Amino acid sequence: MRVHWTSSISDPGSVRFGRVGDDGGPMVAAEDPGTPHTYEAAAMCEAPVTDAFAFVDPGWLHEAVLTGLEI
Repeated sequence: MRVHWTSSISDPGSVRFGRVGDDGGPMVAAEDPGTPHTYEAAAMCEAPVTDAFAFVDPGWLHEAVLTGLEI
């Protein structure tokens, strides 16, 4: 499973996942660091979004891939 989220900082962050214990408490099975990236106005195709006044900063886009999940 691929998880995406946005934030205002470039800190990689992480995703914790796993089964919930029999007592209702979390049992973290694994932790995957997120991979942050962003883009700037110059990465857009053409005006008006390439203009600094029209571009909206997306913040930091994060992605983590979770493996070993059970159905």
